[in-house]
Amino acid sequence: MHEDRSYFHFLRPLQLLTGLPLPFGTRSEKVRLLAYISLIVLNLVTIGHKLYYVQYQDRTIPFISVQLACFTANVATIITMITYAAYYEKFQQLVSFVDERSFATDHPLAWRIRTRWYRWCNFFLLGPLLNFLILKLFELSMDSSFSKYTLIEVRGEIVDNAFVHKMYSLYLWVPGTAWFLGCSIIYATTVGLLAEMELLATCLGELDVTVADRLAQLSVVGSFGTRNRNYTALFWKVYREELRSCAKRHNEIFTTMSILQQITSVVFLQFHFLAIVIVLCGWYASQSDNYFEDNLVISMFLIVVLLLYFVFCFLVEKIQDMNVNIGVQLYGTSWMMQMRHSNEFHHEYRSAVLTIRLLLGRSQQRIRFTCGSYGEISMVKFTEFINLIYSFATFLHSMN
Repeated sequence: MHEDRSYFHFLRPLQLLTGLPLPFGTRSEKVRLLAYISLIVLNLVTIGHKLYYVQYQDRTIPFISVQLACFTANVATIITMITYAAYYEKFQQLVSFVDERSFATDHPLAWRIRTRWYRWCNFFLLGPLLNFLILKLFELSMDSSFSKYTLIEVRGEIVDNAFVHKMYSLYLWVPGTAWFLGCSIIYATTVGLLAEMELLATCLGELDVTVADRLAQLSVVGSFGTRNRNYTALFWKVYREELRSCAKRHNEIFTTMSILQQITSVVFLQFHFLAIVIVLCGWYASQSDNYFEDNLVISMFLIVVLLLYFVFCFLVEKIQDMNVNIGVQLYGTSWMMQMRHSNEFHHEYRSAVLTIRLLLGRSQQRIRFTCGSYGEISMVKFTEFINLIYSFATFLHSMN
């Protein structure tokens, strides 16, 4: 990772393809966003056209289930586009904060920590899209068995042109890419915040060493056990500077995290309900269809959706763990032994202790990422999602 390399470097070409994220301010920006949404609406029309003419033909339940899942995915894509357009300015604040790496630039572990999380950022940004691309390539490489779900039709009659079907299949790839990318952007931003939180925890854990090194550079020798007033005064000056720098970064991280919580709440809310519909429709289609290749592609897609849901919850839990780690690292220092109270430096002592208490208190509070007003994002939420899917699947299976 170069010094000027953005965490969202690989997002730029994908923005041109999917329109995520896209501002909604000037007239040209509105036209671009409406053009992207119009392409998705056109796809919705083709799917609705198929479903309308199902009543005149002998179509199976798997066909209807797959079309309903595709219709839901396209609706989710439109909602995601509108969400990112509405929160574009706040999203730019997130990008600016993650890419601004002025904190602890001279720390020996800063580059290593940020580089490691930068790789994870690229993985979460491109991983879901690569999985989706593999699905499409596998679908295109098959014979005509799975194409019955993606064939273009006019008044219920399949168009007799292989080239048109291939182009239409590639066109269907764009809405799915946009939906997957909407989740990947949240992952990448969360990973960027995790990098800064880990670096902050490292700096707090090494606060004693940092202060001692700075005092050594100033050629100051002494301790609280001596009557060296100059040493004591300089110690408080250096200690408060380092502690304030960490406290300021801590405040910046949680101010930025509040923005991420707003965006995540809206994105995850629509993802939660639409994922339920997509997973159930896909499962029902795979149970009703006897073609192995059909069921294989549907199952692969459902696994990717479940993984996206899992990663949402996993990264939120990772933020909780990192928040606790900040307090653990700070509490593990010898601040209680170093900061001896004296009447002469009462103000410095009081200020430092208050700052440490605020940091320790904040690290013990849970960071709440909500699913709109529908609960809180956590691994418990993922378990509830699986149980809900299982309950609905059992009910549908009993109806068969």
